[in-house]
Amino acid sequence: MKKASILFLFFLLPLFSSAQKVENKKYSCSPKTTTNSVFKEIGNVKFEDFSNRGTSWSFFGTQKITTKDGIIFLKGDIYSPRGSQLNTKVNNYNKPVFILYNEWDCIIDK
Repeated sequence: MKKASILFLFFLLPLFSSAQKVENKKYSCSPKTTTNSVFKEIGNVKFEDFSNRGTSWSFFGTQKITTKDGIIFLKGDIYSPRGSQLNTKVNNYNKPVFILYNEWDCIIDK
């Protein structure tokens, strides 16, 4: 019975390892270029297209999420150059947003 349980777990492990990987770390980010997007969901619904908005926006992430395809997203909040948070109740979206990690210059906050 013990060998059967071990074999069962051995075959299930690849299924679990192909899921999303989430790391709770704090990031401070600025866009690399003027062509970037901010999403409501991972790579799905755009919160807003920030193309041609400049590179003075800020993103403060709380989680790093790696999809099973190896694409890295950060989850957090987006701020205007004047310091106001965009994803708020006033703007009809009071939830964290997502960015593509490779489109932004990010540092890990300590």
